[in-house]
Amino acid sequence: MVQKGSISPQMHIHDETEEIFGLSYVAGPREITEADMLPVKHTNANYIAVIPFAIGTSGESHLRFDDNNQWWGETTVGVKKTIDLAREQGLKIMVKPQIWFRGGAYSGHFELHSEKEWINFETNYRAYVLKFAKIAAETKTEIFCVGTELETFIDRRLEFWKDLIVEIRLIYKGKLTYAANWDAYKNTWIWKDLDLIAVDAYFPLSNEKVVTKDSLAIGWEPWLIEMENVSKKYDKKVLFAECGYRSIEYAAKRPWESDNINRTVHLDNQKTLYSTMFEEAWSKPWIIGGFIWKWFPEHKNSGGEQHIGFTPQNKPAEHVLRHNYSKWQSVK
Repeated sequence: MVQKGSISPQMHIHDETEEIFGLSYVAGPREITEADMLPVKHTNANYIAVIPFAIGTSGESHLRFDDNNQWWGETTVGVKKTIDLAREQGLKIMVKPQIWFRGGAYSGHFELHSEKEWINFETNYRAYVLKFAKIAAETKTEIFCVGTELETFIDRRLEFWKDLIVEIRLIYKGKLTYAANWDAYKNTWIWKDLDLIAVDAYFPLSNEKVVTKDSLAIGWEPWLIEMENVSKKYDKKVLFAECGYRSIEYAAKRPWESDNINRTVHLDNQKTLYSTMFEEAWSKPWIIGGFIWKWFPEHKNSGGEQHIGFTPQNKPAEHVLRHNYSKWQSVK
């Protein structure tokens, strides 16, 4: 159902030849407005990822989602409104359900120890994903991501995943993918059932305190060879479901880390990493693009020159992003 005051959804079936210049849009605590979406358009992005987080507990089968105690952007109301506002700016959408586990436990290592627990968790996960698949269908979003960084879950319960994908396809007619972690995508057993190979591209590239383009180009080389081989194996293009870097020293060493312990701001590292990623990775014909991690709704108060987090907002990396999104859209 389209909310009052929203625009009618239009069918935008994703063309696999179309490049994706996206931002991972933070599902924040407050209701957003047109003013929050305008800065996205100004980056020359053509997509956003809408991420309705669920909340889980490591080793337990319950899952909380679309809860009044969650942030507004994670609820069905927030997801629909975010999609409507993005559509008004001419943006396309990937809906990307993702589980946040309490205490920061890594989702890819989620494990249960009895058949009963797994069945309970599958029931909860199915309800979660199908709820947002139905919203993706109603709003005719271009891409739906069936899960994010859940490699142990897939390994243990492969038949559940295959059945779930079949069920999603009965509801949703756009393109399907799954966001695999950078160190797990090679052994993800559901690529044949999906349309795109999506990777959370936090590849370690360099141990340097201050990175250089030359060292980063060398760092990218083995990962690009590996990804191209997987792309050829399944005859599918690669999407960076998440990609980005923090504005810190040693930013390319362990780029998936998000802690704030003993971190020193370094804006040029983030800028150089962005430039090299576009030049070395996004230039490949078998990479369809990606979603920068991450972009906050309240742009003017986000990021900044003292900020050590992932967002490029109000940092030199934002200019690199804007330039490259404009350049690559004119080239590809």
